[in-house]
Amino acid sequence: ELVDFVSPPAGSGTAGPAPVRPPVPAPLFFKGRIDGSWSVSSYSRLAASLPASVAAAPALSEQPEEEMSVFTFPRGPGAGNCLHGLLETLDFSVIPGKETAGLIPDRLRAAGIDDRWAFVVETWLEQIVATRLLEGSDLRLQLLSRRDRLSETGFYFPLRRMEAQAFNAVLTEYGVEPVDVTAGLLNGLMTGYIDLVFRAGGRYYIADYKSNHLGPDYHAYGRESLAEAVRAHRYDLQYLIYTVALHRFLGRRLPAYDYAEHFGGVFYLFLRGMHPDLGPDSGVWHVRPERRLVERLDRCFGGEEGSCA
Repeated sequence: ELVDFVSPPAGSGTAGPAPVRPPVPAPLFFKGRIDGSWSVSSYSRLAASLPASVAAAPALSEQPEEEMSVFTFPRGPGAGNCLHGLLETLDFSVIPGKETAGLIPDRLRAAGIDDRWAFVVETWLEQIVATRLLEGSDLRLQLLSRRDRLSETGFYFPLRRMEAQAFNAVLTEYGVEPVDVTAGLLNGLMTGYIDLVFRAGGRYYIADYKSNHLGPDYHAYGRESLAEAVRAHRYDLQYLIYTVALHRFLGRRLPAYDYAEHFGGVFYLFLRGMHPDLGPDSGVWHVRPERRLVERLDRCFGGEEGSCA
C-alpha cells in the first residue's frame, strides 16, 4: 500500500490527514479532420515548372576578363544577395558617401568576393540610384526619402481553394504562360518578399532588383532583351502576385483607393544595365498590369464562387 508522507504543521507534533489525490484525467482523442490541401504557396513554387537550364542559378564565380566593370562583376546568388543587401540598407539620397564607402568592402568579403571590387560597386550604386526610371519623368531612386520606401516587404494573403485551371485560363487570356500546378485546387496562403515598395508623386510602385548577366555591354540590356528575360524567368508571374498583394494592402489602407490613380506599376531593375546617360532605355523594365486582370486574379485567389471571371 502506498503511503503519502506530509510534514506536520508548524508547532504541531502530529501529522495532518493525507491529501486527497485528484482523479487521473482521461485522455482526449482528436476527432477533427485535418485539411490536407492547405499549404503555403509562392511565386517560386508556382514557377517550379521552369526548365532546369532557366531555373538553375550559376554558382558564384569570378569572370576571366581583366577589366573590372559591372559586366565582369562576379555572378551567382552570393553576388546578387550582396547587391540586394546594399540597396536594402543604404539611404539612396546619400549615395555616394561615407556610409556607402564604409559598408561595401565588408559586404563584399561576407559574400566571398574580393574587396578590390569595392570601387566598382561604389560607382555602380551611384549610377543605379541616379538613373531615370520612366520616360518623361524625373523619377529616380536617389530622390526617395526613407519614409517613402519599404525594403524587403513580406506578405501573406489567403488562397481560398483557388482553381488552378481557372487561374491558368486568365493568364492565357492576357498572354501570360500558364503554370504547371499538379493540384486542382490551391488552398492556404500565398507568401513572398518584395525588394522595394516606394511612393512617389502620390503613386505606389514595386521594384525588384535583378543582377542577371545578359551580356558584355549596355546593348544587351535594351527593352527587348529585358522583356525576354522577364518571360524566360517567369518574372511575369512574380509581378502579378506582387501586384495583387500590394493592391490588397492599399485597398485596406488608403481612403478612396483607386488602382488607376494610386498604383504606378512594377519595375524590374536589371542592375548591370542601368546608367544615368541611358535612362529608362537600358536596364529598366516597367509594367502596369491591366486593372481588370489584377481584379480577376484577386477574385481568383480569393476563391469567389470558384471562378476568376
